[in-house]
This record gives sequence, C-alpha cells and structure tokens, in this order.
Amino acid sequence: MYKPLLVDLDITTKCNATCAYCSANAGAYNCDDQMNIVELKKLFDEFEKIGILKISVGGGEPLCRDNIWDVFSLLDNYTFLKILNTNGLLINDEIAKKLK
Repeated sequence: MYKPLLVDLDITTKCNATCAYCSANAGAYNCDDQMNIVELKKLFDEFEKIGILKISVGGGEPLCRDNIWDVFSLLDNYTFLKILNTNGLLINDEIAKKLK
C-alpha cells in the first residue's frame, strides 16, 4: 500500500511578512477557517495510523497562530518527525528555547 513519506500541513494563513514571491496567499488577516485543535488531533491520529514518517508544519507563518504552543504540545504525542517551516522573523531567544 502506498503512503506518503512527508505531509506538508499549512496550519494557518496568517503571516507577519508580506513577501512578494509567496504562494501561500497569507497575510495579517483573521483566520477563522483554520483547523481547530480537535480537527488537528483527528488528522494527526490518521497520519500516525497510516504510518506517515514526517510532517512539515507551515502556513502562512505558523508562529503567528494564536494557539501554536497547543499545536506543538499535541504533536509531541506522535512518533512522526516534526519540521517547522517558518520565516524565522518571530524567533527570539525565548522562542528558540521553547522550540528546543
């Protein structure tokens, strides 16, 4: 049975940058239509069930998501490799220590 090795998951369309080359159609607007924690858990459960090896979390800018630390805590429950796809603009010493 075929299964993807890597899943790219954009968890928000919110972004703190306005890159002209961006294809994510992201911006500083409200993201009422993004998946909530319950929906993400169901999706992550399915990824784990089918044996996904890696998940790349991006957006927009994932660190702009209001509950990003809840998402990261949820991800800690799964065995797949986690990759954070960020523009890095919001990473300071405090955030870097939390991400470690």
